[in-house]
Amino acid sequence: MADTDNAVVTASGTADAVDPASRRASLRGAAGATRILTLLALTVLAGVVFSLLGQGFLSDFTLYALGQAVAVSALVGLAQAALLVLGRINLAVGGVGVVVSATIGVLDNNSGIPLLWIVVIALVVGAVTGALMAVVEIYSRLNSFVVTLAFLSVYQGGVLLITQAAHYPITIPELLSLGTDQIGFSWLSPMLVVAVAVCAVLWVFYFRTVAGWRAQAVGANERAAAASGINVRRAVVLGYVISGLLSAVAAVLVCAQLADAAPTTGGDWLLLSFVGPLLAGVLLTGGTISVWGILVGGLFYASIFSGFAVLNVPTYWLTLLQAAVLLLALVLGQTSLVRRPRRSVPGGPR
Repeated sequence: MADTDNAVVTASGTADAVDPASRRASLRGAAGATRILTLLALTVLAGVVFSLLGQGFLSDFTLYALGQAVAVSALVGLAQAALLVLGRINLAVGGVGVVVSATIGVLDNNSGIPLLWIVVIALVVGAVTGALMAVVEIYSRLNSFVVTLAFLSVYQGGVLLITQAAHYPITIPELLSLGTDQIGFSWLSPMLVVAVAVCAVLWVFYFRTVAGWRAQAVGANERAAAASGINVRRAVVLGYVISGLLSAVAAVLVCAQLADAAPTTGGDWLLLSFVGPLLAGVLLTGGTISVWGILVGGLFYASIFSGFAVLNVPTYWLTLLQAAVLLLALVLGQTSLVRRPRRSVPGGPR
C-alpha cells in the first residue's frame, strides 16, 4: 500500500507514491539535460555556419584556441556558480584572479621554488582570499553583493599598489607547456583537459557528497536548512573557498596561456563568470547548479566569439555581442524550464 505521507493525490483520487521532492529533482535533471543538449545543438549549428562563412574555423589552430577559451570560461563560471548555488553572488572572481596571478609572477621570478609549490601556494592564496570574504560577510551580516564588490576593489587595488602594475614573465617551462602543448591531438589543449577534470570533481562533490547536497539545500531555503541542522556558516565558508580555488586554477591557466602574470588578469572575468551559469540554467536565487551545463555553456559562448574572430568582426562588435549573450543568458537562465508540480488534494485548488 502506498505511503500516504509521500503520496500525491491526483484529481482522480489515485495515490502517486513518488516523493514530491524526488519528482522535482527528476524534473530538474531532465530539464538540465534538455538544456545541455540544446546548447550542444546550437554550438554545432554555429560551427557549421562559421565554417561555411569563413575559412579556418575548424582548423587545428582555431580549435586549440577554442579549447583554451572554453577552459577559462568554464572555470570562471564554476567559480561564480559555487556561490550562486548558495543564493549568493561573487563580484570578486576577477579580483581573486589578480591576486593569484601576481603571486605566481612574484614566486616565479624571485623565489626559484619548484612549479609544484608555486601551484600549491597559488591555490592556497585563492582559498584564503575566498575565505576572507566569507568571514566578512558572516560577521558583518552584509549582502554578498556589497562584500564582494568591496573586495574586488581591495584585491585589484592592492595588487596594483604592491606590484606597481608590473608584468612578470612566466619562465617555468612546465607551466608554459600548459598553454602550448597538445595532448593526443594537435587541437587538444592541456588547459581543456584540466577544466574537464575539475568539472568531474565538482560534479561528484555537488551530487555525490553530503557537503554538496547541503550547499544546494542552503541555497534553496537557508532558514529551512538551518532548522534541519545544517551548519549554514560552514556551507557558506566552503562555498567561498571553492570559488577562490576555482578562480586560482583559472589564473594559473591564464598565466600559462599568456606566458605572463599581468596585474590585469581577471579584469574581464565579471561578465564572463555569469554567462556559463545562466546559460546552464543556474538560478540567481540559489539551490541549483549544473556543472556540465556550465562547461557546455562556455563551449557555446567561446564558439560564438571564435567564429566572429575568424570572420574578422571588429572588437567593438564583440563587446556588444558579449553583452547580448549575457542578457540572453539572464533571461533564459531565470525562466525555469522546470515548473514545480502542484499538489492536488481533494477539495483543494487545482
